[in-house]
Amino acid sequence: MHLYFITSTLGKIARKFRWSDARAHCQGLGRDLVSIHSQQDQDEIQAVIVANEGTTTAHWIGLSDQAREGTYVWSDGTSGSYRNWYPGDPSGREAADCVLMYSGNYQYQWGNYRCSGITRPFLCAV
Repeated sequence: MHLYFITSTLGKIARKFRWSDARAHCQGLGRDLVSIHSQQDQDEIQAVIVANEGTTTAHWIGLSDQAREGTYVWSDGTSGSYRNWYPGDPSGREAADCVLMYSGNYQYQWGNYRCSGITRPFLCAV
């Protein structure tokens, strides 16, 4: 897997968007938010995050259950059963439809969050 890390002109400070705006930005580049289908993908993405952001933030990935509550699908339409949920996630809260990869204490595991609740850095797939 190859990744395109979205950065601003300020060097390693990532642009931050809500999930749908992050996806639209990737699509404007002819891409989509990153999908993760294996531990190898997960490890590569972690390495990109650590190299560019350090270890104390969360990034949007392309997984959500916006179309059907409880059914998580990749925004690029690919299928796969690999998941790296943090214990207790997905939380089951109806409004928490989009997925973040958390660093720090979460150790790059995933958690669901409100798609429009916060702005975060994100990764586009290449």
